[in-house]
Amino acid sequence: MSALVKLRIDAVSKVMSGYECHAGTPAAPERLKALLPSGVSWLSCALPANGKARTAFVSAGSEKAFLTSTTM
Repeated sequence: MSALVKLRIDAVSKVMSGYECHAGTPAAPERLKALLPSGVSWLSCALPANGKARTAFVSAGSEKAFLTSTTM
């Protein structure tokens, strides 16, 4: 499952400081690619998982985040 969402700036900061993040670019499905902002330096942040791989892609100063969840 993939989703492009809008978060509060403080929520983006919380994700960036609360989880292990590293440079990465979301592999968005074709229908969502056009909605991703261009020129953004994304951070890939691994989220807690319960049998799923969950990742949030965020960028400092941006309200947009790209979320993925994959069943393992």
